[in-house]
Order: sequence, then structure tokens, then C-alpha cells
Amino acid sequence: MDSEHRHELEENALAGWLSTKIDETKPYLPAIALGVVVLVAGLIGFSGWKTANASAKADRWRDFTVALEQGNPDLVDLKTASEQNPGTAVADWADVTWADGKVYQASQIYFRDRSDANEAVDEAVEVYERLVKSGDRDVAERATFQLGRALELQGKLDEAAKQYARVTGAFAQVAKSRIEQLETPSVKEAYDWITATKTASASSTVDTSGGLLDSLDPDDLPLPEVSAEEADATLDSLLQGVDEETEADMADADMTDDAPADDESAADETAADEASVDEAADDESTESNE
Repeated sequence: MDSEHRHELEENALAGWLSTKIDETKPYLPAIALGVVVLVAGLIGFSGWKTANASAKADRWRDFTVALEQGNPDLVDLKTASEQNPGTAVADWADVTWADGKVYQASQIYFRDRSDANEAVDEAVEVYERLVKSGDRDVAERATFQLGRALELQGKLDEAAKQYARVTGAFAQVAKSRIEQLETPSVKEAYDWITATKTASASSTVDTSGGLLDSLDPDDLPLPEVSAEEADATLDSLLQGVDEETEADMADADMTDDAPADDESAADETAADEASVDEAADDESTESNE
């Protein structure tokens, strides 16, 4: 009986406590309800924003990938992707790829149109110098290495070597190897020759028979410096070689012409021998019959 009484007392105490707390909370119920509504709305809004942001991000990268669908990146599409997505990783990747395309263009026309080639390299250098500070580490490393290549095309080998020395990451080993190559005399001489050589203008046309560029001046091609005596000796040597080859060809031709005659003589001798054998056989046959 005492146990039941204690249980009833405990229930009454709990009910009294709940009643008191409910009365104390009633003035705040509207605010609590509003907070719950705001929290739920915030969660729904964040979920929607996250979905929309993911979709927008996918669209931005789609602009970049479309420019790479062809064999060679479309520089116009890359520029558009960069301009439409400023301040994003997409813009940085589009810019560095666009600059790579300009360097490639310059390398293709370097000996045909030096002016346009230099202009393309200058544009690429401007982009690379900005992207070496990119927050995307991969973009920054690529821009650092490619800036060295662009400086090489400009003939600035010392600056290119310094730039290669700054390269880290995936391109570090290649950059180190390139520094060693730039220090060799043969590479330096080659670049000196390239930068000193004049080139035909972009308006030059190519002879359809496979000749040189129409507007190419012979003076544009550097020739080895030799004295008049050395030039004459070289010419005499060349002419002597031609004469010797001509005499050898004529001797071969004579041997070829004589060959049929020799064959005919041998054939005649063989026929005469066969005739003699036949006559001897006939004589022996006649004597036997007698």
C-alpha cells in the first residue's frame, strides 16, 4: 500500500512540474514555432542552392570541355569560356589552354611569319605571367613551365632558364632537363641562328611546283664564309667528281652494248661445233653401211 501511495505521489509531482513548465513556455511558443519554420526553410533553401550551384558548375566545365572536343583546342571557345566564368577554376584552365594554343600557333608560323608569331607569343606570355599566381596549383605549375617555353621562342634563353628553375610538381624534371639543354653550346648557337635569320612575310606564296617562297631573298639565307680560292677549289672538286661519274657511266654503257655481240659469237661457235659433230656421225654411218 505504501508503494502505491508513493507512485501516486511521484506521478502527481511530475504532472505538476510539466504543468508549470508548459505555463512558463506558452508565451514563447510563437517564437519557437517561427524558429522551426525558418530552420526548415533554410534547409530547403540550402539544398536547392547546392543543387543549382552544382548544375551551374557543370555548365561552366561544359563550356571548357566543348572547346577541347576537336583535335586542336578551339581558341575562340576557350576565350568565351574564360570570359563567361571569371574568377573560377574554369576560367584559369581555359586561359592556360588558350595560351598553350597561341604558343603552338607561333611555333608553326615562326619561320614563315615572324611578326605574327611574336605577337602570338607576347599574348601567351601575358596570360602565363598572370596564371603563375593562380590559386589552382596545377594551373600555376603548368603556366610556370609554359612561360619558359614562350621565353625560348622569344630568344630569351637566360630568362627561360630562370623560369624553368621555378617549376615544381609534375613538370619539374622536364624543366630541369631543359635547363641543361639550354646550357649546351649547340642549342645556344641554334637559337642565335634562328633569331638572326630573316623570314618571308605572311603574304608570301608557295610555288605549286614545290619551289621556295616567292618573296624569299637569297640574301636572307646565311651562308658559310669562305675565300675565293676555297670556293674555286670546291667547285673544281665538284666538277671533277661529275666528270668521273660520267666516265664511269659511259664505261658501263659500252660494256652493256658489247654483251649482246659476245653472246652472238658464242652462239655461232656452238652451232659450228654441233655441225662438225653431225658430219662426223654421218661419215661413220656411211662407212658402216659399205
